[in-house]
Amino acid sequence: MFESKKDMVREFLNIIGARRKYENSASILAKQYSVYGLGDIIQEAATNLLDELFENTVEIYNNRLDKSTLRNILKFYKSNAGKELVKSSIDIEKDMAVMSSQWQSKMLEAAAVLVLKRQAEKGINASDYIPPIEEPKQWYQ
Repeated sequence: MFESKKDMVREFLNIIGARRKYENSASILAKQYSVYGLGDIIQEAATNLLDELFENTVEIYNNRLDKSTLRNILKFYKSNAGKELVKSSIDIEKDMAVMSSQWQSKMLEAAAVLVLKRQAEKGINASDYIPPIEEPKQWYQ
């Protein structure tokens, strides 16, 4: 059925949409850098390196999993439950991203409260020192 473990890993990664996820990550990164006028460059560079990223991922799985385990993984992902997991994974990942962002905001607010509390314990009034906010430097111009 498969010539090598690497072929099995490639099939698994194709089933779970790893390449699509890498492409989405590259697009997100490009969008983040677009404020600096570098979106197109980042997108092109990332796109040019996607095959390398994919093959590096193949190598990692190949080194960590034996052929029997890969067979079982493929069997699961080809089952109805595995197909449903793959189909739902995009929505699950979106929900996780929203939840993670909300958690991060909550955590940062809690950290700010702790900083103010610890400063107060040391007799430091936070309003005595508010660092200036600078515009981002446009180093590329």
